[in-house]
Amino acid sequence: MTTLLLSCLIALAAPPIAPQSAPGSTVALTQMGPTEVGKPAPWFAGWTLDDAVLNRTRLLAAKPPPSAHALVFFATWCRPCLTGLKAIAAAQPQLEAAGVRVVLVDFREDAETVRPFLKEHGLQGLLVIVDKFGAVAKAFGATDGKTARLPRTVILDAAGVVRGIFAAEGDDYIQRLTAAVPGK
Repeated sequence: MTTLLLSCLIALAAPPIAPQSAPGSTVALTQMGPTEVGKPAPWFAGWTLDDAVLNRTRLLAAKPPPSAHALVFFATWCRPCLTGLKAIAAAQPQLEAAGVRVVLVDFREDAETVRPFLKEHGLQGLLVIVDKFGAVAKAFGATDGKTARLPRTVILDAAGVVRGIFAAEGDDYIQRLTAAVPGK
């Protein structure tokens, strides 16, 4: 009986296994730390490039409301993050048409570091949270406080429910983002 109970507890505590995906495709996760598909997103707050505070409540109250928000966690030093960021830059009209509002969440850097990076990669004009202390990333499970888990993208519907979590953006990244939008 004790062995069975212990086995069940170990199985429940084990991190979720990422589904297998074809080479070059985006990896979909069901959970990332406390963030889980189908559950409300955690509360968060950070600064925009203009030093305004942006939190979960203000993001979801955006007018007109998008169908979904794509929170894209990245850092300027993260070379794998560039794949998804370049795809987003190229697909901005497609994402907007699908009702996806992209919110870039920079991990532990300041606005003076982020601005030239955004310009260099054609990402100006997007909403950016400068997560100076990593608190937003930690709330979503994109870091455990020691290790960054980048790149990561979390799709939130208009009510703030997590509809998708993606890692290792592949050739199908934009298609996966738009497919995660409710009603699509």
